Amino acid sequence: MLFVIRVASKIDIFFKTIDMDKKKKKVMVAGLKRGTLKQIAKALGCCPDMVSHAIRGRKNTPLALKIRYIAVKEYGGKEVEFDV
Repeated sequence: MLFVIRVASKIDIFFKTIDMDKKKKKVMVAGLKRGTLKQIAKALGCCPDMVSHAIRGRKNTPLALKIRYIAVKEYGGKEVEFDV
């Protein structure tokens, strides 16, 4: 009985470490000037809300990736990655 408890506790520790490794990471773009969101939205033909969600990391669609790429390369933003 004691052996089973020890094995179960080791398995629980193992699964807890796996869960800690699977933390989601969020990517955000920082350091943009005022009015940049509207400029990006106009250039890509989407609404400013979509640009805002993409910049803040709430969306992770192909369009959001393109928006973040443009914000970094052409508008001087910096990508910041953090755990959620």
